[in-house]
Amino acid sequence: MSLRVLVTGDLHIGRTSTRLPKSIPTDSETLRAVNGWHSIVEYAVNNDVDLLILTGDLADEDNKFWEAIGPLQTGLRRLANHDVRTLAVSGNHDHDVLPRLADALGDEGNFTLLGRGGRWQRKTITVDGRPVLHVDGWSFPAKVVENDPVLSYPAAPGHGVAVLGVVHGDLDDSASRYAPLSLARLTAQPVDGWLLGHIHKPQLYQQAGPFVLYPGSPQALDFGVGERGVHGPWQFEIDAGRVEAPRQVPMSCCRYDDIEIDLTGVTDDAGFETTLLGEVRDAEQRIALESGDGLLALSLRLRLTGRTPLFDRLAALSESLLDYTGSTSSLAVRIDQIQTEVLPEIDLESLARGSTPLAVAAALLHAVQTTPDAPQVQELFASVTDRMNEVASDREYMAVKDVPSAVEHTSRLLVREQLNFIIGQLVQQQGGEP
Repeated sequence: MSLRVLVTGDLHIGRTSTRLPKSIPTDSETLRAVNGWHSIVEYAVNNDVDLLILTGDLADEDNKFWEAIGPLQTGLRRLANHDVRTLAVSGNHDHDVLPRLADALGDEGNFTLLGRGGRWQRKTITVDGRPVLHVDGWSFPAKVVENDPVLSYPAAPGHGVAVLGVVHGDLDDSASRYAPLSLARLTAQPVDGWLLGHIHKPQLYQQAGPFVLYPGSPQALDFGVGERGVHGPWQFEIDAGRVEAPRQVPMSCCRYDDIEIDLTGVTDDAGFETTLLGEVRDAEQRIALESGDGLLALSLRLRLTGRTPLFDRLAALSESLLDYTGSTSSLAVRIDQIQTEVLPEIDLESLARGSTPLAVAAALLHAVQTTPDAPQVQELFASVTDRMNEVASDREYMAVKDVPSAVEHTSRLLVREQLNFIIGQLVQQQGGEP
């Protein structure tokens, strides 16, 4: 008796994917997050899925009940009509939406919301009258939960039946206000796997003990943390009490990615154009193969690295690439941003000897590149992060919606970019001779 399971979460119905090619209208239905929900429903119906598990944040906080209720009801009824059962837990964004949805559906939709009020609840899935799977779920009782819900997990035995835990929360961030979870605590529980929500980046942890899966958002929404790369639900089968390893089903209609291009050895304009165009087209083809037939739009950010005598002309040379639209008619491409971390043809380590401003900047960049975990480098990253957050929280930005907080990744990029710029300018001031 086998059971085919599909899992997803963080749909954020109400949001729309942004920063995509101009050839795709910004009001296109395709770009709305709800399109990801419809695609999942159709996939489940057409691929003999028995159980769909939703890990929370189906609705977006800014839109709430009324924008999400219609599509969710329609999708759940279609699933039920094809004998697909649906289980869900609520997250911090939809803690008050999913209970209302469950109440509105009543006995319709073959839908069960697990763990209302922050209390663990078990649902047993049967096939031909025999138990095949126990699903233990916990839902957010409020927008903020500062304790690890797994501390209250009852860890009931499966008695030979597979067990999955479902919870929405922040993994290994003890300071989180959104159900801080511990990977060590999760993998110590007597379950076959954990299905998590909250983080939009798909991540599968397969260490000793049960697997731990963040399915991520099924449709990529922007260049935010975790949105890059392949997105889509995950699928696995349960047979004779054994849970197979989950595998991703690429489904997002759009994708965001970064490409690093090394310009070392490029000495003239023609070589620059050939190198960049070749790298972008190679990435475009690779990404199209990875992302499945449903991919319609690709947005790329390029990071130029290496050493070249063209370092002081890269901005002008790159400008025309921002008009690139793709090499095929089936995939629209946008170059969203080009970041330059290119140096003149210099020996950075030799240049770092001395006490001139150029030597100091070179020594700092060398340290950032070779010993990023050194205390002085970490202190630099922390101070830049603090300053970025200070600017973002200034009253001048109060009217701006969703000004992002700085994260370590952003700070490191900014530090490297600015040090490269400073060194390039100082070399130029010396007539190109370091």
